[in-house]
Amino acid sequence: AGYPLDDIDTIGKDGSLNDTSALSIIVRGESAGHLDMMDGLIVQLLNEKWRTFIKFKFFQRMGIFAFYFAICFLALIVRGYYRVPQSCIIKDPIDKEEDKWKSIIADRPECKCHYTNFFWQLALFDSNNATNFNSSTKYVSNRKRHFDLLGLALNFLDGLSILGSMLYLIITVREFSYQHFKLDYFIYVNDPTRILFLFSCILTLAMIPARITCSIAVDDILCTYAILSRAPYFFFFCR
Repeated sequence: AGYPLDDIDTIGKDGSLNDTSALSIIVRGESAGHLDMMDGLIVQLLNEKWRTFIKFKFFQRMGIFAFYFAICFLALIVRGYYRVPQSCIIKDPIDKEEDKWKSIIADRPECKCHYTNFFWQLALFDSNNATNFNSSTKYVSNRKRHFDLLGLALNFLDGLSILGSMLYLIITVREFSYQHFKLDYFIYVNDPTRILFLFSCILTLAMIPARITCSIAVDDILCTYAILSRAPYFFFFCR
């Protein structure tokens, strides 16, 4: 009786969230007495909201996230199989007498930035057609380009993961606009996996400047932490 009909549901007439509604106060209550209030009209309202709107949105979001996670995980697997072009590997002697050598990446733009050169690799020919860049390795003077399937797949999957992160962040900002850009303490404290997922989206977007600046190690670290902070979001759908 203390609330008029307009203040029962959590969603107002303009689509904004009503934190002072009866449903919001009862659901967010921390005492055992609030559980006794989950009866009659409130229970019926929750059931109707679940059947008419929340149920479809819930399984839709779960399906979209599962598909998005599969893309990101596949990109991580492809990244593990993708290797620096053999033409960029230099054998550096450690001990010539014992014939010990170590492999290092040549200090050339197409080698240091091989993540940005997904669509081509340098073709390595015999020494007759090569220019000597190092005493132990010779490279092609006439550089021919050809498609690398793993590089193409990695480029495509990383692009989809970045696009998905951008879209999710845009949707989140749109949801915040309904709350007048006020952080909903109850939602994010009781759902830390969502905070982790938002953090993973930011890490995914951070891969763009890392890749442009040829920071290969930073690129790999961001990708690894992004997938680790993204996976716990499955717990949200298992609650």
